[in-house]
Amino acid sequence: MLTCPRISNFKTLIAVVLFTGLCFKSHAQTPKVSFPNKQTATDPKDDSEQGKGSEFRMSARRPAKDAKAITTENAFPPGTVNLGVLDESIGASLPANLKPLAKEGAMAMAGRDFTKAKAVYEKMVAALPNNELARANLGMAEYRLKDYPAAREQFNSAVRINPKIAQNWLNLGLVHFREGGLEMAISSLTRSIALEPENARAHLYLGVVVGQYGWADAAEKELQRSIHLDSTVADAHFNLALLYLRKTPVAVELARRHYYTAIDLGAKPDPAMENEIEAAALEASKSTK
Repeated sequence: MLTCPRISNFKTLIAVVLFTGLCFKSHAQTPKVSFPNKQTATDPKDDSEQGKGSEFRMSARRPAKDAKAITTENAFPPGTVNLGVLDESIGASLPANLKPLAKEGAMAMAGRDFTKAKAVYEKMVAALPNNELARANLGMAEYRLKDYPAAREQFNSAVRINPKIAQNWLNLGLVHFREGGLEMAISSLTRSIALEPENARAHLYLGVVVGQYGWADAAEKELQRSIHLDSTVADAHFNLALLYLRKTPVAVELARRHYYTAIDLGAKPDPAMENEIEAAALEASKSTK
């Protein structure tokens, strides 16, 4: 029986996850790995919520004024929020007789009728239990209903059926994050990035998760990579600013630059963070006198 070595750094983690992925071609459930001591995991909050003080955000965007517009609340994950479903261009095709059902489910997701969407996708899964698209879309509906264990089950099934769809690994990672399973979230998000290394959002999400896990250097690299791939990702700038505020000594100018870049890109202002930046700047000016 294979045993997994204790992992002490982020690069080793990535190597283990990628190697494990090669060994699980026919059974692609998220590989379990051993992790070092970490910061205590807390239950992840909704993207639009803030706790006491400034904290990492999965989405830092301002809520849209138009009620029909995409908001942080339904931004899971960006790129699929218009219909909330995966299409046939990235997975197994659907039989012609089920395409009207798929369209009905997509329209229900677009109208935020997630209960109806769940019922529709359950019919699809009953008809096609080994179709990764049916499983993934049911998982999306379950996620929107905040039934994270059910969503995890469906996304696990989806990646077991077809481990080559990066979006399903990303979705699975975010479900693990919602449940407070940082270790499994890191594993799933790493698999997603291995399949789609140019996905800026995937690097953002991995940066947030490893940051909460306590790996600040790895978080910084992932957030910087996200910005390198897409400099308009407000969330990456916001979280990078927060990381710079937590450095010793505080990298106040970098924190200021990335925070206000995030605001310019549409991030929701954080008064507590602004106060912290100004306090750090004042302290830095005193130390130079």
